[in-house]
Amino acid sequence: LADLLISVFCIPFSYWQVLIFDDQRWLFGSMMCSLLAFLQAMAVFLSAWTLVVISFDRWMAIMFVLTPSIRITTRRALYLVAATWIFSILMALPLLFTTRSFEIQATPAENTV
Repeated sequence: LADLLISVFCIPFSYWQVLIFDDQRWLFGSMMCSLLAFLQAMAVFLSAWTLVVISFDRWMAIMFVLTPSIRITTRRALYLVAATWIFSILMALPLLFTTRSFEIQATPAENTV
């Protein structure tokens, strides 16, 4: 799901203004600027922390193979998934409140071609 969020929120919107417009303008408004910055950061954090949790699970399975009480159960896995989502949202939350788009006025020298 984390990688799917990256392909939905990060890839199409990151290159839209670079590939379509030479001046890198943002067409989607200030609210979408804040929301997409938050969603993109959340998706990246979520993907990275999911890999950390998977690595931790594999480490636990290798190091404590003969200790069944330390194994990650379904309940513990659900807690780890929830913690990963909550932590990723909290890490990306400042972007929701600080990111804004603004217009840059063209100087008279840029208008003469």
